[in-house]
Amino acid sequence: MQPLAPPAGWQTFDGGPDGYQLSLPAGWLPRLRSGSTPSVRYFASADVQAPLEMTADAVWLSVIVGSDTASACARPPSGTVIGSSHAWLGGAEATAYLVGPIAGGVEPTWKTTTATYRQGTCYQLVFVTIAAATQQAQQATMVQIEATFRFS
Repeated sequence: MQPLAPPAGWQTFDGGPDGYQLSLPAGWLPRLRSGSTPSVRYFASADVQAPLEMTADAVWLSVIVGSDTASACARPPSGTVIGSSHAWLGGAEATAYLVGPIAGGVEPTWKTTTATYRQGTCYQLVFVTIAAATQQAQQATMVQIEATFRFS
């Protein structure tokens, strides 16, 4: 499946030297985090600087670009995987894993991680919420965001 054009009103962000573009709904914001590397970009559906600042209805997105092997990129993320589904990222087949709840923060968190391997590079989109209801309510939006991901 080829990447989809973003819905009207969505913003497109360029991953620069990491070779991707991604579109997000209006109102989502790029976030800067101290100590982050150029190959990790952050976005949030609310005006917060870190996942710990999120309210129950917010979503945090990390886009991680790394040099893992193809097998490491395809491996399920750490934590309790409670579901997986077929997905597409940049026109390449991928698997989306739902992990949760993850204890240790202020609230349990839920993560959806989708990854694909292309030309020696692992591309991962990691969506984080602090409420299972938000994870479920925002699932369609997360899938739409994944569908707009394209390699540049």
